[in-house]
Amino acid sequence: MKDNIPQPPATATTAPDPAQAERIARLRERIRNLPGGALIGCSDSCPADVEERFLANVLSIEEEPTVSLLEQLQTRGVRVVPPETLDDADLTPALWQLIEALADVGICLERTDHLSDRQLYDWLWTTQLPEPINLPECDDGGTWHFDVLGGCSLEDLRTCLTYYADDYYREQWVEEFPNEPLPEPRPRPFDRDRHLP
Repeated sequence: MKDNIPQPPATATTAPDPAQAERIARLRERIRNLPGGALIGCSDSCPADVEERFLANVLSIEEEPTVSLLEQLQTRGVRVVPPETLDDADLTPALWQLIEALADVGICLERTDHLSDRQLYDWLWTTQLPEPINLPECDDGGTWHFDVLGGCSLEDLRTCLTYYADDYYREQWVEEFPNEPLPEPRPRPFDRDRHLP
């Protein structure tokens, strides 16, 4: 989950006042001192207010106790049931209800067109919903991006090369990994991504 860190919006530059600059520096240092921590910051064009909120959000994600995404959705009244309890007729509406509920709490899905509705629901149920997460605040513009291929496993890379990679990406792959087989490109079996919130 920690690979899915929300990104701040890019807007015009504003210089921080000295007190704010000090708060930002302390936030950066606290993040750097987290186990496995790295320096996370914003571009020079990012306003100080946005950077401070973003860094505070990252720190809250890393430090505060969290509950699973499933529990948080259920607390908000979203009914999510195990995939094996859904027959084929009920699964697609349940999936789209879940997708909309995720969007309502600031979570977007990416690269799902290679999965059937059942496979995507299973992936969400087993991989994402049990994970502890601190959802972005609704007013801070933060968004989580759940990339189905974000695990960067060899299987994920092959799936990306098969269904999502453009010619340029495929050429780069061949240059960087000349001894690795390049999967043949195939059309995506499903048409969901362009309809995702």
